[in-house]
Amino acid sequence: MLYLTESDIADIVRKVSLQEICKEVHKRLLMKLKDKQFKTYQRKGFNFDTNLVEWMPGMQENGHVSLKVVSYFPNNPTKYNSNTIQAVIAKVSCEDGVCRLISEGNLVTAIRTGVASAVASELMAAESSSEVGLIGCGVQSVFQAYCLSLCFPVETIRAFDTNEQASASLQNRLKRVNLNLPVSIESPSSVVENSDIICTATSTLPFSPPVFSESSVLRAHCHINAVGSDCPGKTELPLSVLDKAFVVVDDIDQAKAEGECQDGRVSRYTELSNMLDMPSHSKNTLSVFDSTGTSLEDSVCISVFEDYAKDLDIGATLGQEKIKADIDPLTLL
Repeated sequence: MLYLTESDIADIVRKVSLQEICKEVHKRLLMKLKDKQFKTYQRKGFNFDTNLVEWMPGMQENGHVSLKVVSYFPNNPTKYNSNTIQAVIAKVSCEDGVCRLISEGNLVTAIRTGVASAVASELMAAESSSEVGLIGCGVQSVFQAYCLSLCFPVETIRAFDTNEQASASLQNRLKRVNLNLPVSIESPSSVVENSDIICTATSTLPFSPPVFSESSVLRAHCHINAVGSDCPGKTELPLSVLDKAFVVVDDIDQAKAEGECQDGRVSRYTELSNMLDMPSHSKNTLSVFDSTGTSLEDSVCISVFEDYAKDLDIGATLGQEKIKADIDPLTLL
């Protein structure tokens, strides 16, 4: 069994390059969306106070079962000086039931979410999109901006965060991934009114108001990647925007339970995989990608890291004994 720590994942990124990894995840995700051989299941979990612990299962036919356990604790940064989101990913063989991989999932989740937004944006956003708006300037904002820059001629980043330190540090954090773009700190309304592509990735609490005003006037061709609606009761977008927009979800059942589409907020939508068969879709209309995150995205991304880890001899190999048939486990004691 291959075991990859947070340091191992970072080491792979340094040796391979973030650009190559994102491009490979992008290519494989498109392939898996096309072949439709991966079974995803709505994530389940426990919601207590403002916290959430969930598990995200999926299965590649004749391949493996992937399972991510992810937690969302919005008070972690101020209370424990730790990340809001924590994740661990495992892969179990469909051939013999043996666990082949356990990996840290924080950086993997950030990358796969950024790539998923880039894939959705390619299918729905205007090809000339050059101004990207970020509402929420945490870790995920960097990967949203970076992955979009690989697909669009991005020239400007407009940003807002209720945490002034997060927005003020965004430009320097973008430089860490070699994204040297001017960052303009603006009001939420200014961000959305002057952007071609908007990414919302906030830690707003469940049942809070939208992260930008109902009265904001969006560009006619604007595309929104709504990333932050990741637990029941939490949404980011005004209903007026959803009512007017062409809405695409990554997983219908999950979006109904936790996404922007939850509780019947949206009546018309389609899944991302269906967009591959809709070449005639107009990219000059308002559109929304309701990105709740799926086990397919996790599986694709961790498989890329697994392949690079084996090529580069990174990570620890942990022994996993197979108990022979008909042997009473008590004899091992």
